[in-house]
Amino acid sequence: MTTTTSPVPAVSKAATGEPILSIENLTVEYRDSRGRTVHAVAGVSFDLFEGETVGLVGESGCGKSTIAKAVVGLAPIGSGTIRAFGADLASMNRQQEKNFRRQCQMIFQDPISSLNPQRRVKHIVAEGLEILGGLGKGEIAGRVEKMLAAVGLDPANARDRRPHEFSGGQCQRISIARALAVEPTLLVCDEPVSALDVSVQAQILNILQDMKSRFKLTMLFIAHDLAVIKNVSDRIVVMHLGALCESATPDELFENPLHPYTLGLIRSIPRPDPSAEIERAFAVGEVPSPTDPPSGCRFRTRCPLARDVCAQVDPEMVEHSPGHFVACHFPLVDGGDTSSRLGVAEEISQ
Repeated sequence: MTTTTSPVPAVSKAATGEPILSIENLTVEYRDSRGRTVHAVAGVSFDLFEGETVGLVGESGCGKSTIAKAVVGLAPIGSGTIRAFGADLASMNRQQEKNFRRQCQMIFQDPISSLNPQRRVKHIVAEGLEILGGLGKGEIAGRVEKMLAAVGLDPANARDRRPHEFSGGQCQRISIARALAVEPTLLVCDEPVSALDVSVQAQILNILQDMKSRFKLTMLFIAHDLAVIKNVSDRIVVMHLGALCESATPDELFENPLHPYTLGLIRSIPRPDPSAEIERAFAVGEVPSPTDPPSGCRFRTRCPLARDVCAQVDPEMVEHSPGHFVACHFPLVDGGDTSSRLGVAEEISQ
């Protein structure tokens, strides 16, 4: 295995040239209501290349949304760098920041609370265009009509109504129309389907895939559901308690998970077969608090493979096989099914 200290490189065919988004050694900390320091993101590094979708997955509270907010400037960067379109976010001048706002847009987790309840849909979708300027009223109105139609809403029926008159799925369609109205290059999706019914989730995912192809988007897609991430991503990055665990293509990650936490996430995916044998959970115990994370590997308190070195040394992200990176002192063995993997883990942990 060869150690890498640079951001996790791309492994999808879509990834060529310089990255659109480069996150290196990003750390984000803040104070909670009790004055304690929350270590939300700890030294995260990865790249996002033009035309690809990177799926960022992990349990609730692991820091995924904090990374998304840091990318779009809604969360302060403690240390490290975020470079977008070749410029450092922390040192952008006013014009560069304005250009970045047009090139990078975000879709939020809660489709209803992310929309201004007092404004009509046509004004919500047009707001970004009005702020950026450069278009006349007629051009803005035409762009609004076009985007509402693109996400499957009837412009004539939707434009003069307010968000409370729509369902959650329809509100998320409006959010997508608002984000794409300014014709961005990079779209940050912060759990855009987690608050929706399963049937509506599929519709929204199909719209996002269609929009990606139609508008040539690059996407950072955040979710806690590996099954959703697998269907939309060119590359998956797994995160636990503020740190990265593993990165690979979806097929490689599901067929050959190397980090115990990744295996635990895969086993947590519900199966639509009542007769299927339930696999034993790999991760044990409660998730540690981000205000007092464990020393060394942040997963060690839940890991059956943990040894003394795991408490002393934070594992580096290493390339275990071409394009497959893992941060673990004792990665799961290659080959075999998941039951044999668990057997190996149990044998080591005894």
